[in-house]
Amino acid sequence: SSPCHRHDPESTAADEFQKKFKFNLMKKFQCLNGLMLKQENRTLLNEIYTELYITEGDSGDVNKEHEVKQIEAASRRNPTEDTPIKCSDIFKPLPEQDKAIRKVLTKPLSEQDEEPIRNVLTKGVAGIGKTVSVQKFVLDWAEGKTNQD
Repeated sequence: SSPCHRHDPESTAADEFQKKFKFNLMKKFQCLNGLMLKQENRTLLNEIYTELYITEGDSGDVNKEHEVKQIEAASRRNPTEDTPIKCSDIFKPLPEQDKAIRKVLTKPLSEQDEEPIRNVLTKGVAGIGKTVSVQKFVLDWAEGKTNQD
């Protein structure tokens, strides 16, 4: 245990709550349909999940035009404009982000005025796997595999 981690009743209660929360998320997301009805009918997310082609940036045209027009425009776009990233890296700062943001992220918690807001927009055609990708992200966090900060 780190010297910064307190063992007072509040931190112990918070740790216990997080443990229960992660357990409930694992139960909810370990199966693709969210339910484990019968052993033979279940589909485990960890067994079937494949990585999506996720790119960073580009939130400009959200809700501005029909997805068919977005697909047509994307097919004409230069492929070098997209930088693929792993699902586990979606909360890491983009290279072009302001240096001040990076400094805030590298300061110890005691020196930070405010925790930066971190949002991710999942965007794509219907059925591409956005929801399942988010479920896998949550499952990996709950199982302690990635994104523990």
